[in-house]
Amino acid sequence: MNFILKIEFRNSSFNSIIFLPIYFLGYVPVVNRGQKDIQNTKSIKKALDDEKQFFENHPAYSSKAQYCGTPFLARKLNLVITFLFFIFKI
Repeated sequence: MNFILKIEFRNSSFNSIIFLPIYFLGYVPVVNRGQKDIQNTKSIKKALDDEKQFFENHPAYSSKAQYCGTPFLARKLNLVITFLFFIFKI
């Protein structure tokens, strides 16, 4: 799997947006917690809420916000794994 990494400065903390190409399924942008967020014990729930808000409010992503984020990536990966299971009987 390939990664395209873009670092954004937001709230004086590094936040990275990673685009994960899932072969023929396209790219899924996600926002990860930065090191400062981890040191400040930012919860995963809060990080997911912030990620959702980021995509809903960002001018470049707002029209496609439902196709962005960690939950959407998890659903897509689940579909890929299910597909591979039925095709290759893994």
